[in-house]
Amino acid sequence: MRQIKLQNVREKDLNFSCNPETYLSNQLVNPIVAPEGEGLAFPFATTVTTQAAQWSLNSLSLQDSAVVIPADVPEGSMELRVDYKNLFNGTTNLSKSCAYILDRTPPIISSSVPKPADADSEVRVRPGEVISLTIEDAHPEGVRQCLRAENEIDRCTLDSEFESGYSLQSPDQGKWCLKAYALDKAGNRSETIERCFIAWQDLKIDRIVSNGKLAQSATNDLDAGIYLIHALKDYSEISTVEEKESVRGMLIGSLADAASRIFQRNKIKVLGSFQDMKPIGNFWVSIGDAGLKLWTPDARLLDGVELTGGFQVKLFSIGTRLVVGSESGLHVYETGSGKLQLLQSDVWPSSFRFGHMHVSPDGRDLIATENNGQLRGQYYAWSENRYQFVQTLEDGAGRVGEWSEDGRFVFLSDVEVTSLWTKGNDGKLQKVWINYDTAVGRQAAFVQAENLELLVLTNAGNWMRWREGDTALTVIESLQPLPLLPQYIEISELIKRDSKSLFVLRNEKMFSLRLDDKGEWTELLLAESLPKNFTSWQWNSRDQSMTFASPELIHILKVDPRGLSFYRDQVITSDFNGFKKVLHLPSMTLALDGLNQLSAFASQNILGNFTISNSLATRAKWIDENRIGVASQGGFGGIWNSLGERLVSFVHSLKAIEINDIVWNSTQSLFVTSGEDGRSMVWNDKGLTVGELQDYKLSGSATNTFWRGTAAFSSDDKTIVTAGAGFFGVWAQTENQGTLQFGLEQHLLSEMSLDAVRAVPGDLKVFPWAGQDHIFAYRSHGSRPSFQFLTLKGEPSPIWNSTTLPAQIFVRRALLSNDGKYLVYVDQTQNLYEFELTSQGYLPRGTVEKVPAGLRELSYSPDGQTLVGFFGGKKPLFWTYKEGVRQQLPETNLPAVIDSIPKIAWWADGQQLAFSHVNQVHVTGANGEPRYSVKPFGESKSVQNISLQGNRLAVLGYATKTFDSGADVRSEVRILDLDLTTYASKICQGLSAYRDQLSPEDQAFCAAQ
Repeated sequence: MRQIKLQNVREKDLNFSCNPETYLSNQLVNPIVAPEGEGLAFPFATTVTTQAAQWSLNSLSLQDSAVVIPADVPEGSMELRVDYKNLFNGTTNLSKSCAYILDRTPPIISSSVPKPADADSEVRVRPGEVISLTIEDAHPEGVRQCLRAENEIDRCTLDSEFESGYSLQSPDQGKWCLKAYALDKAGNRSETIERCFIAWQDLKIDRIVSNGKLAQSATNDLDAGIYLIHALKDYSEISTVEEKESVRGMLIGSLADAASRIFQRNKIKVLGSFQDMKPIGNFWVSIGDAGLKLWTPDARLLDGVELTGGFQVKLFSIGTRLVVGSESGLHVYETGSGKLQLLQSDVWPSSFRFGHMHVSPDGRDLIATENNGQLRGQYYAWSENRYQFVQTLEDGAGRVGEWSEDGRFVFLSDVEVTSLWTKGNDGKLQKVWINYDTAVGRQAAFVQAENLELLVLTNAGNWMRWREGDTALTVIESLQPLPLLPQYIEISELIKRDSKSLFVLRNEKMFSLRLDDKGEWTELLLAESLPKNFTSWQWNSRDQSMTFASPELIHILKVDPRGLSFYRDQVITSDFNGFKKVLHLPSMTLALDGLNQLSAFASQNILGNFTISNSLATRAKWIDENRIGVASQGGFGGIWNSLGERLVSFVHSLKAIEINDIVWNSTQSLFVTSGEDGRSMVWNDKGLTVGELQDYKLSGSATNTFWRGTAAFSSDDKTIVTAGAGFFGVWAQTENQGTLQFGLEQHLLSEMSLDAVRAVPGDLKVFPWAGQDHIFAYRSHGSRPSFQFLTLKGEPSPIWNSTTLPAQIFVRRALLSNDGKYLVYVDQTQNLYEFELTSQGYLPRGTVEKVPAGLRELSYSPDGQTLVGFFGGKKPLFWTYKEGVRQQLPETNLPAVIDSIPKIAWWADGQQLAFSHVNQVHVTGANGEPRYSVKPFGESKSVQNISLQGNRLAVLGYATKTFDSGADVRSEVRILDLDLTTYASKICQGLSAYRDQLSPEDQAFCAAQ
């Protein structure tokens, strides 16, 4: 037993240590401590007291480590008091107490960054913006925060990663998530909030929008290009998809509008003016004040020589050989190596005054004529790598001179004499005939039909001809006279097109004169309204173009595939200096302005846009990653590459009919065109006809009846199905002595097939099922618009009998998914039915659903898991499928449908689609949420067709513009690369002409591309 000395205990007291913290939430460390081993000597009672009441803590003992405040003690000020006695020091009551504030309520934390409105929306914070955190609490202590990049999912999970602070600054860019919680003085902790946001670069986005608009309104290549560079640079520095999407449509529109006009490739100052410019081999040459110069197509100087010869200098090019005639003599150069290699330099005879020179097409013969009123010419022939003098031609004057293609004849004409010469067996020229009357030829050309013929336009404006064997010129009564107009005094009115035809100017119109096989001349109007005030026109047979140049504008026209008209391909506008000399090459157009600045303009703009025709083009579809097939009104079409170069032309019919459809086989080696003339033509990828699919006799249709049709290939490409005038044709592939042919295998008359009013791609499909091909056909108009399934033999499908389906009396639209798995249609009462095709027949997919009136089009995503409906005057409707249940998605902020039939293109993954809307293309997610929209042609053209290849969208546009207005074209394909990272290098390439005028920052940006 332990002994206690009274005097030891009497002198001691109960220890009572108040908590250092004034604030409590629920409990505190027991403040009562008895002297060691003597707790029994200090009996005590403990109470908690507030202003209103008192609570006894009867259960508290010295052994308890903590004092628990009763739950019914209200928050606020309180006193913890201990009443006790020292049993060994009398009976006096002793008391000790501590004051506290009781706070059980956790703080509430809030942020200046709000919660997103929904799961699909984002919160935007300006870069550098101060983000504040606020505590709502009576006794706040502080905030702990942790900021992480959105993709740093492992960060901000440990408390040690949090820092104290009521505010922080937003980063400059990117997606971020802020975690924070609050503490009060009593130790209560708030919930941990998380606010995710985008450091939204609004200044850069505003600059992108501004620079895009400035590029569209810029009047020159340099300004437009710099604005686009700045916009693309800012765009490349934006780090989030959301920010990029907010300006993508606008930027694509600016690029499509402005970048398509940037085609200047070089601009340099030259010494003096040019007298002449000629193409030669892969280069071109100029002659002028600075001598003879050899250039690349983009106006990079290769070589030059001094050349004196006064103002009478004539250039001729034959392959890579350059022939120069001047007052100083005859000079010949070889240019194939990119240098002016001198082959010959001879002076003229002492009494000869050079005036004109005429070189034969093959370069083997040359005649130089005088310019001093003397009726003499000097004849040379090519021998031993130089021109050898052969003879002097008395009466051989020739301001006008024309050689026949084979070099056997040459026509010469001057003020007083007109003569025809032929080459004799001795190699010398002999007169065939000579005229000294007024029938002097101001223009002439040799043509070849069955016989060689010379066509001469006289000074009086009459047309005369000479045929081989004739002894004189005779008048052609059938051709209208062509009086010389004042505006044509300085230019030629006649340009040779090919061996049988010529171009002629008459009364500001352009005609074609053609010699037929019977020897008769026919005249065809090619262009009624030519560009105004042109001072030169040039024909380039390599790219089949005609260039009209005036001081203000250069118009480059291309011949349509039928050769019956021209369409505007390019318009180049001069600055205030005007154009003095122009030369068009297939890849470049060279122009010298009034300040002797030489510019090279690329024939194709940097985006690879290209013109189709002056007519309405109806189809434009990617064939593969590099080729686009186009069909047009007028019965012709073609294949272009992605650079805008026409690879193939084909003519479905010489009649003015529309090609309704163009369909390719799976290997892109064959395609079928279907026209409103009831014919389907099969072509190879070179544009050569493989066969004609037409059988009016079996169909019972009159040969002059016009039908719109379509076609489809079987899965093995060996069978073609055609549909059109109330019938189907099934055509099987055969080979005849190695030649591919398609012959009629089955012909089926059917009131259910496609009819004469409308047939579009999708109305006819051939799809494989259980190892066999089946045909799906929808008929959109007629007495009973409907659909049906057939075997490849043209027999009704034994699996899917459409007459067993409900509401087959009148179907407004029917659609089969691309894989042939799902069928949807809408009947005349606006009920939507959907089925899955199975081996047992039709399996209902979803319930019958009422849809709006005015159905325009239906479209399945590639996987068949999204359905879109377009209805006149209504916003598009989107349905999706979950566990076989069709669900209509909420309406989104898309425009109401105006197009009669919107054109639709899906991304391969089915997550996005594009559709046309008047002059716009809208891109949305598969849920209908708008991503962006773009006007590919600005306000001027309506969208006729769209086709998607990867991220490149080919858009076909059409607008009527007057031919002579200088406005671009009528039907045009514009390629929009929706991956905007590809544009910077193209813009920088387009600005190569201005490299020295770019800022160091812009030069560095372009160098990095």
